[in-house]
Amino acid sequence: DQAYVAVKKNNLCQVKKIFSENEGKLNLNWQNYSDNSCTYLIWACYSNSISIVEFLLERDEINLNLKDLNGWTGLD
Repeated sequence: DQAYVAVKKNNLCQVKKIFSENEGKLNLNWQNYSDNSCTYLIWACYSNSISIVEFLLERDEINLNLKDLNGWTGLD
């Protein structure tokens, strides 16, 4: 998933580009089951990518309560 890779690389410009190009098609709550079920938000929070966290939190469809395999949300 290109968006997940961009989030993991802390590349806000790329994240914005991917989200813009895929408006309405991208599942913002997608979980990467091969990476501990992390969502974009969980990984951004985990890696302290404040600008990406802020960008994601601006989206109404972000689910703040999704948990990874360890039971953590992005806000924990």
